[in-house]
Amino acid sequence: MEDVEIKVTFKGKKAKMVLREEDDGINGYVAKTKVLTLEVDDSEDEATTSETFRHEDLEVDADEVSEQVLEALEDDDDDDDEDEDEDEDEDEDDEDEDEDEDDEEEGDDKVEEDANADYGEAVENAEIKGIPTIHAVMVVYGEGIDVDSDVRTMRTLLRALQDQKILNVNELLLHGAEATGQGALDAVAALEPAADDVVYFAYSGHGCMEEGDRLFNTCGPMLRRKAIADAVNATSARLKLVVSDCCAVEIGRVAPEEKVGAGHGNAPSPKLRKLFRDYTGVFDVCSSDSFQYSFGGVFTPALIDKVLLGSTPDTWEAVFEKTQKITMASAEGALPADAKKKLKREGKVAEDHQKPVAIAFPKLG
Repeated sequence: MEDVEIKVTFKGKKAKMVLREEDDGINGYVAKTKVLTLEVDDSEDEATTSETFRHEDLEVDADEVSEQVLEALEDDDDDDDEDEDEDEDEDEDDEDEDEDEDDEEEGDDKVEEDANADYGEAVENAEIKGIPTIHAVMVVYGEGIDVDSDVRTMRTLLRALQDQKILNVNELLLHGAEATGQGALDAVAALEPAADDVVYFAYSGHGCMEEGDRLFNTCGPMLRRKAIADAVNATSARLKLVVSDCCAVEIGRVAPEEKVGAGHGNAPSPKLRKLFRDYTGVFDVCSSDSFQYSFGGVFTPALIDKVLLGSTPDTWEAVFEKTQKITMASAEGALPADAKKKLKREGKVAEDHQKPVAIAFPKLG
C-alpha cells in the first residue's frame, strides 16, 4: 500500500498523519510519532479494518481513515493483477531497493516544515536615526500547525512599530532545518543591543514538559525554555520579551542528549509607544498553563492583532490580562484526561480552557 496522508488534530493542533503499511499492520505517524495502528481483515468478500491502537492526543475521523486505507489496498490489488506476469527476480530486486530506501529514510532526521509555508516578507531595518531598535529572533518549527501564519502576524507588529517610528527593526527568522535549539541560543547570544534597545524572542511550534521543565520541539535536540529565557534576560537591552506559542503537555523524562539548554503609515499609537519605549525589564509569557495543549492560531493573533495592534492597553500587565481572557474564551478542551486526574488528586483546579501564564513583567521607567 502506498502511503496515505490524512489531516488530523494532534496535541491540540492541526497536523498531517501518514498511514503506512508495515509488518505489524497499517500504522499512522504524525512526524515520527506513532499515533495509530489498524488491522485489516480480508478473509471475507469485503475487507474491513479495526483499530488496535490510538494515541490519546490524536483526534481523527475513524471512518475516513478506514475508507482511505481500504481504497489504497484495493488500488494495490488492481496493480498486482496487472503485474502478475512480471519476472520474479525483478520483483525481488525491487523489494530490496525499497527496503534500502526505507532504511535510508528512517535514518534521516525529518525536518518538520510545510512545503508551501508562507512567512511573508522580512521587515527591513529602516535605520531611522534617534530611535531604539527591536532585535527580534523568531523560531518556528512544526508541520501542519500554521506556524507561518504566526510569523506573518509577528511581522505585522514589527512593521507597525517601525512605520510609527517607535522602533527600528532588526529581525532574524529561524525555520525548518535552521530552527535548532543551539541555533536559537547562538542567535540570542550574538545580539548586541544598545542600552535603550528591545530584544524580542518568539517561538511557535510544538512544545512539551519534562517533569515540570518546559521544552520547545526544535529541529534536532529540544530547547529548554528556561535556557532561552535566561539568554534573553542576560542581554543588555532595556526591555526583553520572551513569548512562546506551544503546548505544555507532560511527556516524562527526556534523555540529556535530546535537549539543549498590518497596516502601513498609521499615526503613532501613544500606548504602543509607551509599552515599547518606556518600560524596562522582561515580558515573559507562555501560551498555555502547565499540562495543557496550546491550540494553533489562537494565542499569537490574540496577543498581536487583538491586543497590541487592537485596543492597545498602556501596561504590560493589562496586555497579558486581555490576551489571557481572549485566549481562554477561544480555546476549550486544552487539558488531557490524565492531567485532569493528576491535578484533582493534588487538590488543584483543573482548568480546561487554554490559559496563558505570565512569568515576568517589565516595569515602567
